[in-house]
Amino acid sequence: MSIKATRHYLSKKETKTLINTILKLYPSHADIVRDVEKIEEASIKNPPIKVYLINDIAAYVQIDNLLLPTLVLLYIAISRMGVRVILEGMKYVVVNEGAVKPILRGADVMAPGIIDYTKFNKDDIVAVLEPKEKKPIAITKALMDIKTSLMPSKGKVLENLHYIGDKIWKISLSLSKIGGPAGI
Repeated sequence: MSIKATRHYLSKKETKTLINTILKLYPSHADIVRDVEKIEEASIKNPPIKVYLINDIAAYVQIDNLLLPTLVLLYIAISRMGVRVILEGMKYVVVNEGAVKPILRGADVMAPGIIDYTKFNKDDIVAVLEPKEKKPIAITKALMDIKTSLMPSKGKVLENLHYIGDKIWKISLSLSKIGGPAGI
């Protein structure tokens, strides 16, 4: 996939601001951004997004005002540090096997497909995990608060923002200097 992107390195001030934002949103990503001195920004027009590359890996993507970890980053981080370390500070849901294929085609996450979850608030960024190995398959935005142990029995719970195989996934792989992360 050929990607037309305008690329430049962030200034030291911009880098520090972005790292602080990442740490505020995703505290468990401290090891990912700990000693980063330079972050490269790739601006893409179609779709209009900014991708932030850390150590030549498309690590975060900005869509509108949302800063999301890319699934490429999560897979690489999980292969190096383990699922627990990366997801420790993130909100997530585990979906049943029947929900996986629709989510990988861009479907939003419906309540009946969720079999396990952490508590989250409306507008939180929530990772969606497949049931067997608990690996992320999508990054979503919460459409409602789930503060209790009661998940609604029906309705849309999460808006799918980024999933394996989507345009962001392809852009992330194209921009990253990797041979394809293990397990992808």
